[in-house]
Amino acid sequence: MRQSNKDIYQKWSRKNKDLPLFFYPWWLDAVSGPDSWEVALAVNTNHEIEGVLPYLKARRFGLSWSGMPMLTPYLGPFLAYPSGLKPAKKVAFEKRVMKALIDQIPRFFYFRQNWYPDQQNWLPFYWQGFRQTTFYTYRFPDIQVPDRLFQRFRSSTRNHIRVARQAYSIEAEGALATFFELNRGTFKARQMAMPYELDFLERIDAPLREKNWRKLYLAYSEERKAIEAGIYIVRDHDTAYLLASGRKAESDSGAVPLLIWHALNQLSREGVRRFDFEGSVIPGIEQFFRSFGGELTPYFQVSKARYRWVEALLMVVRSRY
Repeated sequence: MRQSNKDIYQKWSRKNKDLPLFFYPWWLDAVSGPDSWEVALAVNTNHEIEGVLPYLKARRFGLSWSGMPMLTPYLGPFLAYPSGLKPAKKVAFEKRVMKALIDQIPRFFYFRQNWYPDQQNWLPFYWQGFRQTTFYTYRFPDIQVPDRLFQRFRSSTRNHIRVARQAYSIEAEGALATFFELNRGTFKARQMAMPYELDFLERIDAPLREKNWRKLYLAYSEERKAIEAGIYIVRDHDTAYLLASGRKAESDSGAVPLLIWHALNQLSREGVRRFDFEGSVIPGIEQFFRSFGGELTPYFQVSKARYRWVEALLMVVRSRY
């Protein structure tokens, strides 16, 4: 019996330690459901996988859509580059492999993905009628020496952390439900609907805890005898990601920075190389992330609509909400 792309991908992903967290089949199962995603594979004549492109598949109003799963900041093409490629051959490899992946993407009514920041060549997709918008995240490319990172923090952020050290104790492995309520309170304070429920967070949390690929830190106020802030960080073999955070309105401004600083120290001891704040287009959140001194890093949102008017309509809707 011929194996499906997903079966092949499952086996290949277990051996590939370069794969970002959000590309793993078990992650996609958790955030979208086992039957709600598929994967395109580029395979060479030696039956070796050269590239993969997982994608969501859904229907809305009877139309086929492919977007980003909840709490999944990045997808897009992931390429298994041969070692020692010179720049010209690297681009030629990308062109050939991406074309093979594009040819397998179904003709969705609308397709959209946020690409992993490491992949900066979307030209093969442009040639096939896709469009691109550039977004930004803040990243630390190397967190192995935390004291150097601390000097990159804005002086006010460093001061907030010093004050918060006296006001809070840090609880590791705190209750997931407690963090969820903090996170929901943050959305409510911004007058935004909470995009997921606790059971969804529990579904992704279980495999992450099993792999020891998540950190949940809570800040406990010694004065008010209450937990007032929390962060939820996930990781893969190489990179950690600030997936979510939350704080009470009465918490000190240094509570979340203190937790992030604590996490950076712990992650560096565990051998994690990079840290991604997962940038935001909301000005206040962008300013907060920028205060840590990470590198402004572009990533691409690549999309394609079956009809050009659909793309234009969606751009208008996004500009208003």
